[in-house]
Amino acid sequence: MQETRAQTCANRPFRFKPVAFVDDHPDLHGTSILGVPIAGRLDRIPQVVKEYDADIAVIALHDASPSENFAVVELCRSAGVPFKILPTMPDLPEGPVNINRIRDVDPADLLGRAPAKLDRVSIETFICGKHVLVTGAAGSVGSELARHIVGFNPKLLFLLDHSENSLLFLEAEIRASFPEVSLVAHVCDVTAYDEMERVMAEYRPQLVFHAAAHKHVPLMERTPGKAVKNNVGGTYTLTRCAMNAGVDTFVLVSTDKAVNPTSVMGATKRLAELMLQELDQGSNTRFVSVRFGNVLGSNASVVSIFKQQIANSGPVTVTHPDVQRYFMSVSEAAGLILQAGAVGRGGDILVLDMGVPVKIVSLAETLISLSGLRPYEDIDIVFTGLRAGEKMSEELSFDDEVFDTTGYEKLWVLKQGVQTEGIVPRLEEMLSVLPKLTADEVKLRLKGFIPEYGPESLVREVVGPAHGGNRPSPTL
Repeated sequence: MQETRAQTCANRPFRFKPVAFVDDHPDLHGTSILGVPIAGRLDRIPQVVKEYDADIAVIALHDASPSENFAVVELCRSAGVPFKILPTMPDLPEGPVNINRIRDVDPADLLGRAPAKLDRVSIETFICGKHVLVTGAAGSVGSELARHIVGFNPKLLFLLDHSENSLLFLEAEIRASFPEVSLVAHVCDVTAYDEMERVMAEYRPQLVFHAAAHKHVPLMERTPGKAVKNNVGGTYTLTRCAMNAGVDTFVLVSTDKAVNPTSVMGATKRLAELMLQELDQGSNTRFVSVRFGNVLGSNASVVSIFKQQIANSGPVTVTHPDVQRYFMSVSEAAGLILQAGAVGRGGDILVLDMGVPVKIVSLAETLISLSGLRPYEDIDIVFTGLRAGEKMSEELSFDDEVFDTTGYEKLWVLKQGVQTEGIVPRLEEMLSVLPKLTADEVKLRLKGFIPEYGPESLVREVVGPAHGGNRPSPTL
């Protein structure tokens, strides 16, 4: 397309004039649409840009996979033109699809997946008319859970977080979009038993989605007592209050870092999973854990950090050329968490299908390209070495866990060999002496619960090349 202000669409300035189309369907080649030629296959984008003097490319592939979008972005980048994308039908609100809706390409367009098809009937049956509590509601996953939940007509949505400002903004957003929903926002510490007991007694939640946690691996390595207090102690406090209040279903938001953990954060989330399984035995509350990897665009995520580094003219810092992680969009993760809560049985650990892991260096290269810059030329990529507690790659299951179908897309349940017994009394004893424990003592206590956790063998610093001179091959 060529940029122009000479035309109008629906009496509004129309910024683009189409000069050529490309399409992989051979029967279309040599034909035209409203006088605009279809000039060949997608792989001819660089030649078509030159032949037609195009200023910009618009990606308008119907139901394209992220990998297909990524391939087209690479062709546009090699052609030396900026590129935008026309949203697919699921991304659009009601209204016509037209050229005025084009937007910048988002990392989720290239690194995410086609979103899972949810069983909205089962989720609505699960949520509609219920009192629903979301902890960590101001965080990335918690806030997205809240946005999804309000669409299923809860009788009351109770948002809980310790972050005052973020909670205030979320409350205002939901009230503006769903004024008919009964909404309560409360600043609270999930480790404060008396306060949580009062909250539960007053609002009588029937469903609890527990997303509150300390999540950042390097920080928790330095303050393991805080990680245990919040991720283990806070979860235990909330479960006790939930059982006392007669909560029907309690859903723990877990992480792939809980599998064979090398970090304090991962170990605390694994201990929370085991604790819920033990509490489920003999409880009227149904306890379910949901395990998944990283979400694109979360607060303080690698995407946010990379974008800031690019805005500052680089360099972009990656820990290691081969480090990789699982990614999915926060919206898809929230939807699947609700699905897991609706269908999971007591004591289940459900796992979200995360697709193929992504190399972090490829993510960095993609974000630099999306900024209209060239990796290793305009913006360098520097490898800094793995930090304490970090792995080269994450896992979604232990060796003795077997994936079994739930009957729902991208949602698995684990059949497990581990039988939990006696964890809760030992956990209570650890929490009672936690303020007196040194960092090493906290880690050793965690290892006593989780044999797979190895604080004595934390990942050593692995320093890569000083700069991006030896360019790794993108894997996307």
